[in-house]
Amino acid sequence: MLFRSLNGVTNRFAEVNNKSYAIFGQVTLTPPIWEDRLHLTLGGRYSEDKRLATVDSVLTNTPPVTPLDATGKAKFHSFKPAATLAADIAPDVNLYAKYATAFRSGGFNVRAIGNNDITYNTVNGPVTLSGFTTPFKPENITSFEIGFKGAFFDRRLRIGLALYDSTVKDAQILNIAPNQAPTPGLIAPVRNVTNAGKMRARGLEFDAQALLFDALRLSLNYSYFDGKYVDTLDTFGNNISKTLIVPFSPKNTINTALDYDLDLGSPGTLSFHVGYSWVDDVASFPDRAQIPYSVIKSHSLVNGSISLGDIPAIPGLDFRLWGRNLTDTKYFESVVPGPTFTLPAIGQIVGDQLGFFAEPRTYGVEIRYRF
Repeated sequence: MLFRSLNGVTNRFAEVNNKSYAIFGQVTLTPPIWEDRLHLTLGGRYSEDKRLATVDSVLTNTPPVTPLDATGKAKFHSFKPAATLAADIAPDVNLYAKYATAFRSGGFNVRAIGNNDITYNTVNGPVTLSGFTTPFKPENITSFEIGFKGAFFDRRLRIGLALYDSTVKDAQILNIAPNQAPTPGLIAPVRNVTNAGKMRARGLEFDAQALLFDALRLSLNYSYFDGKYVDTLDTFGNNISKTLIVPFSPKNTINTALDYDLDLGSPGTLSFHVGYSWVDDVASFPDRAQIPYSVIKSHSLVNGSISLGDIPAIPGLDFRLWGRNLTDTKYFESVVPGPTFTLPAIGQIVGDQLGFFAEPRTYGVEIRYRF
């Protein structure tokens, strides 16, 4: 049940039914050339999604009280191919180039009332459910990637590096969009999924694992992301791409960990793990104007665990003492900017910012038996 008193719509009930079908497959070909070092992998996936949503609500802003109901029905389908060309330039070194496509189905905004548009333009008039009955479109992803994977020093060092360039057409974003309101000058925002033209993403991912000693392992992962919206137009044909930012996509992310295994003999193996992660500032909403109210600040976390396993007397039994966020870092897991209202004779009112704190320092004990 959803309550929307500002638009005069109360007691809204929504029911959503989704059905998805898919078939996929791939094949790898190794031509008899270059000592069988060249591999071509071809694949594809066909997807079909059916969306059915109904809304039952009551319009109470003007007498008499009248029902306001609607049904949305849509069908989305797509075939997405993929291809990878890999070359074994050495026994433990591989280069590859990959082309991939992906599909994310469309759907309905059960909270929408009036116009469902990415722009912040308001159309005042009778309250309708046109924003609900008009589905948001599926997004289609095209990605190119080149990479390198290798093992060195008798496989004690493993390194991987990937560079990618992706384009998302009709990118789906969660946005604060105004809807039709019964009172002239009154904007009642709703958080809807909308389509934002194209989104371009480029970046790299690097990972390495090193066996420093026979029982001590070091791992490192770094990722860089550079994304932006392009060719995003409002209802008047204006390009508003520069007013948007890709949400939940930090520019830099680092993860590293140390693992040490101590063989105790008959008692089992005692394992120690400590991990460190750092994430850059990240916006939780796509509107640049909301950055002061929607940014999750950069933060770091430290996790650790001590476990006892491989017990000869009781195979499959493990004991583990773990701790997360050991430094008790306080940070938001997500931040939602407050909606902005424009009221007659009052002006603009900015709603409260809503933030959800992540878990504080947490620790526990696990006993697991595998059979």
